[in-house]
Amino acid sequence: MKKKTNIKMASTLLSLSILLTATSCSLKDKGNTKEKEELPRTTTEEEYDSNNIEEKNNNETIEENNNIIEINNFAYLTCDTPLYDEELNEIDYIDKYQKVSIIKENNNITYVAYYRGVNNIEFGYIPVDSYEILPSLFVEVDISDQIVNMYIDKEVLLTTDTVTGKTSTPTREGYFGITYKDYDTYLRGSDYCSHVDYWMPFDGGIGLHDADWRDTFGGDIYINDGSHGCVNLPKEAAKTIYENVEAGSKVLVHK
Repeated sequence: MKKKTNIKMASTLLSLSILLTATSCSLKDKGNTKEKEELPRTTTEEEYDSNNIEEKNNNETIEENNNIIEINNFAYLTCDTPLYDEELNEIDYIDKYQKVSIIKENNNITYVAYYRGVNNIEFGYIPVDSYEILPSLFVEVDISDQIVNMYIDKEVLLTTDTVTGKTSTPTREGYFGITYKDYDTYLRGSDYCSHVDYWMPFDGGIGLHDADWRDTFGGDIYINDGSHGCVNLPKEAAKTIYENVEAGSKVLVHK
């Protein structure tokens, strides 16, 4: 599957803080969680930035009900986490490694924007200890939408379609650091030997790289004709990422 004023925090923050302090990172029966709808995809940077995100001051604002509010940082969830509204109702359940935007933090709760696909943003409260702040530069691999985003200082530098691992050899979810980067090299396996110009491993032998043997990227290609786990990219996209990352740069992979 693949624009500035601060909002006022609701008067129920204190009671919500008490609730969330007691339930931080608690796991619930996900069988009772409503099934997430499939959302339309956006594949270009221009289209991506036009959806709910105002490209101004490094994308530090976001729209909620016609109000523009500040984004403090991007973060990823360190555990499966319930999302609450201001009346203590659970409105969603967010999986580990999903990306959120931190809007405001107060004691033990944090008000966030959660991206349920590039065209749908949901707002709510999560426990303050259920996430970690992402660095100013990171690469996001969205397996469900088959999109790779690269962020620098909260600005979307690049958005591109991708092809990740096929069903039998899936790309592993997680938060990784790029081990090193190499140019003009060969990737070898038991049944393949492929030349790539831009190689950036982040999970053992799994990495980001160009794949000039592919004519198309995105969609459902990955299910049956995906990679051995690597993140296949168009050459220009791989080149842009390669020129901006270094050893230790972070890669967030999620569904």
